[in-house]
Amino acid sequence: METATGKRRTKSFQQEDKVKVQYGLKGPTDKHKLDPYYVGPYTIDKFCKMLARAPLPDTLEMQTDSATYRIRRFLVRDYATFPTLPVQYWVESSLADSSQRFFWIDETATLLEEFLPLEEANGCILEQGITPSNYNAVFTHKKTAYLQSPSPIMVNTWTFTKLPIQTPRRPRFIVPTELAGQVVQELFHSPDRSDPAYFQGLVDSMEDGQHKIIWTGGKIYYYLGERV
Repeated sequence: METATGKRRTKSFQQEDKVKVQYGLKGPTDKHKLDPYYVGPYTIDKFCKMLARAPLPDTLEMQTDSATYRIRRFLVRDYATFPTLPVQYWVESSLADSSQRFFWIDETATLLEEFLPLEEANGCILEQGITPSNYNAVFTHKKTAYLQSPSPIMVNTWTFTKLPIQTPRRPRFIVPTELAGQVVQELFHSPDRSDPAYFQGLVDSMEDGQHKIIWTGGKIYYYLGERV
């Protein structure tokens, strides 16, 4: 009897080929059940021995004194020590040891160069640590470093005490009773961009039965309640 593996076709790839990458299937907390199993397409930029390397979503190669690893996911951006110290990111790495897989890294220009396009393509990262004492510094940083101008979102979107993936159980989502002040995001298609990009918006007020949303790019649109 021929096995399923025996029936599979061997695929070969070349530089500049478009590929999709399988996601999840590594544990009960690796992906949400509604998240896609494949992401992409991404372009293969070079081959290393038997492996093809492509710029993957939420990945960035890092090196320490003891190991080289890739960041698999950026989970939370934290401003708690900013501007005294750099903005930090709670990340999931490719390290096999589960006790070392999640940790904090500092924001750098190199990190932003890779991360910001990923955020535009995959959705806005959760944030915490915005306080009255660092409000003005964060506001300016978002406008200059993340190009959230003229209306950066100044709301903590991660408000739980535990960080993501610290427990197998997802934090309970409580449906807000009031939409004003809530942060939303949407994928926008623009004629001056080749690819669509996610933007954040803040629900501002209700006008004529519709919710007014101010987007980070300065646009203002009105939406019915069921769409928000």
